[in-house]
Amino acid sequence: FAARSKPRPTERDQFGREIGWDQVPPAPAEAPTSIEQVSLDIPPGAKYTPSPEDWRDEIFYAAILDRFARAEPSTTWGDPADWRTRHGGNIRGLMQRLDYLKGLGITTVLINPILMNPPAGSHGYWAINFLAVDPQVGALAEFRQLVAEAHKRGMRIVLDMVFNHTGPVAEYEGGYKFGPAKRIKKRFFSPSALRTN
Repeated sequence: FAARSKPRPTERDQFGREIGWDQVPPAPAEAPTSIEQVSLDIPPGAKYTPSPEDWRDEIFYAAILDRFARAEPSTTWGDPADWRTRHGGNIRGLMQRLDYLKGLGITTVLINPILMNPPAGSHGYWAINFLAVDPQVGALAEFRQLVAEAHKRGMRIVLDMVFNHTGPVAEYEGGYKFGPAKRIKKRFFSPSALRTN
């Protein structure tokens, strides 16, 4: 691998779509910059919601935050009429719709990853920083508030976390079998190279 200090703004994914590297927001100030800064200590007085006795009794609703509900302020990217762009849905939007979901009989809401993604990663599965909530969908405090509001309604939030999915940050010399090798060069982009506040 060869490190690169700054992504090129015109990079495209394997389907030819612009990724939006030039529009990646700074990592949130509260986000740790290394795994050594993450504490696994249980905070004093912390309360946890136990898992249900049988998950088969739960009624799930899967929500892709960017597509489910938008609360202002929101962040769009590209043309919201185009399915390949960011539509602006966010954590606050989902929070505002919890009563609607509860009214449908939903007991558990499964949401896509909320880790930092480039703008084209509206689905949440192109993580470029595993230590930060994507400011394009909200903040860690908003996620905590979402969980608290769901619990007040007797609902659960399940966060999809797929640690073997990363954003377009590593490519190999010679390409890969799903994309044209001529556009692929040996490189590695470190999330720590992203701008910070």
